[in-house]
Amino acid sequence: MSVDMNSQASDSNEEDFGENFEDEGDDDDDGGDDDDQADIEDYYIGVSNDVEQQGADSFDPEEYLFTCLTYKESQRVLLEEVNTVAAALKVVPAVAKLVLVHLHWHLTQILDRYKSNSSLLMSDALVQPSSTSRTLTGPS
Repeated sequence: MSVDMNSQASDSNEEDFGENFEDEGDDDDDGGDDDDQADIEDYYIGVSNDVEQQGADSFDPEEYLFTCLTYKESQRVLLEEVNTVAAALKVVPAVAKLVLVHLHWHLTQILDRYKSNSSLLMSDALVQPSSTSRTLTGPS
């Protein structure tokens, strides 16, 4: 397969720019920094008008009230979740914690999955071997 190299020439030939074209690399005067500074200053003119100012009483659909928990309060809440799952799944708290971590602390999802198929939930959370055990066979 032959390729015509002339047809793949660069689109940036000198004749495309005209006779008054100057290459930026040939410019030896150091005035470029002043131009850049002026461009930056021009960029920020009128910025204060770009952002719509909202009053404190305006409705924001993304705003919601929340309360930060202290360290002790967060420990208590997490311990309650662990104990709830441990009681529902009839397992020790350490196993319940593994299930919670594996299913990202979604308590309702854990309880629903436990009601539908408890052994699948436990094997998915890697706290119980799966019912379909895989056997490894060596060379005969």
